[in-house]
Order: sequence, then structure tokens, then C-alpha cells
Amino acid sequence: MDEFIPEPSREVAGPPGAGARRIALALLAMGALVFVLTVAFTVLPR
Repeated sequence: MDEFIPEPSREVAGPPGAGARRIALALLAMGALVFVLTVAFTVLPR
């Protein structure tokens, strides 16, 4: 049953590309949020 529980150190560090992927996903999410807000404020009447 131990193999199913991830180790804390491994969960924090993760694979070599985990940090870059997390940053890329965060930037993509923020860009999508800004895009949606911009479209909403532009299309909707104030």
C-alpha cells in the first residue's frame, strides 16, 4: 500500500518539467481570464 502514497519530497519537487509546466499553465489561465474580462467589458454595455 506504500507505493500508492506519494512521498512529500517527491510531491513538492515533482518531475523535472513540473515547475515550468505549472508556470505555463498559470500564465495561460491568467491570459484567458484577462481575455474573458476584456471581451466582457468591451461587449457588455456599461
